[in-house]
Amino acid sequence: MDAANLRNVFQARYDRDPSTWSKIGVPHEKLNNIDLDIINYHEAPLGTFHSKFAVIDRQVALVNSNNINIRSNVEMMCQFEGDIVNSIYDCFLVSWYTAFKNPPGLPCVSTPAVASRKFYFGKRNAFVDKEHNPEEAQAKTMDETHVDHEDHAIDPAHEVFNMSERYDKENHFSTARPINERLNVMEKAEETFTDHETDFAPFYFHTPHEPVPMAMVNRQPQKIPGHFDLHNPQNAVWLQGRSHLTRANAGLKLAKNEVFIHSPVFNASPVVQAVLDSCKRGVTVTLYIDLGFNDFAEGVVPFQGGTSDSVRKRMMEELSKCGKQQYLKWHWYVAKDQKAPLRFENQSRNNHVKFMQVDGQVSIMGKIGRYRI
Repeated sequence: MDAANLRNVFQARYDRDPSTWSKIGVPHEKLNNIDLDIINYHEAPLGTFHSKFAVIDRQVALVNSNNINIRSNVEMMCQFEGDIVNSIYDCFLVSWYTAFKNPPGLPCVSTPAVASRKFYFGKRNAFVDKEHNPEEAQAKTMDETHVDHEDHAIDPAHEVFNMSERYDKENHFSTARPINERLNVMEKAEETFTDHETDFAPFYFHTPHEPVPMAMVNRQPQKIPGHFDLHNPQNAVWLQGRSHLTRANAGLKLAKNEVFIHSPVFNASPVVQAVLDSCKRGVTVTLYIDLGFNDFAEGVVPFQGGTSDSVRKRMMEELSKCGKQQYLKWHWYVAKDQKAPLRFENQSRNNHVKFMQVDGQVSIMGKIGRYRI
């Protein structure tokens, strides 16, 4: 976690004593079947630890955009299996950096995920596939201590699938509204739009397929404002897609037809210039940006690039001079139950997704917004 304080000036990483956990909403008493350690990681003054991911049994990884302490944001999460999980596990080890207590140590350090295994997509009916007796398999849970309940499926995988089916079948009133109520945790936003052609479907399942190429790229926290650390794996993929991803036209500089970017803020000068260059050579770039997200910090802190709206105006002016403004499609994020964008200050429908798609061939998702290059 990152909770910057004076101690980080002298020590970027340090253990959080259990007596301080209650200040961040974590129980400090002993938790049954859970060994919990917390470190605070911050490279002073502004080097934020911004990763958001989880690795389960070193077999499944969840990569997402959401901060655990903020629930009013619209977010995105993907589940990964196979050899890519090992790369995400390595990222955790590098991020943690300090020695682990022993016991428990790292129970899965010697059991890496393997690429040549059977993957479970679609209904994720893993237990039926593994067991010879389908009825016996359906009766099992992932945790034998779990008490089955008539309102829930027998295991988390089936629960998620059942929820997905329900959101597909039920009408808007029964599905989107409960989600909106969860997003109203900070400030309530009244529903202003209900005439939907399609319902809100928060869960998407892949059909079974062979493993696909993936790369885990990252960078270290940057201590000072600005964009001085451009030569790192993460930026190489976003800006030009070097290494083996070059063949797939990854990155803005190699885009041929279209680019789609989803980000809360858009003001990092290197990526702004890359988008301008793409538009000038006839590539359509579509941006979904949150209106007013972090405007105070982005507009006041030196070298941040300014607010997203000021960047939008500058970009349209520059493209208009060469007759290329039609290639930049800038949109302010609008929630499904709204007819107009809500400003960040409302704290009720904020877009916090970080995603880029290039030419329908390559997708990049994770934790970095287009204001942290």
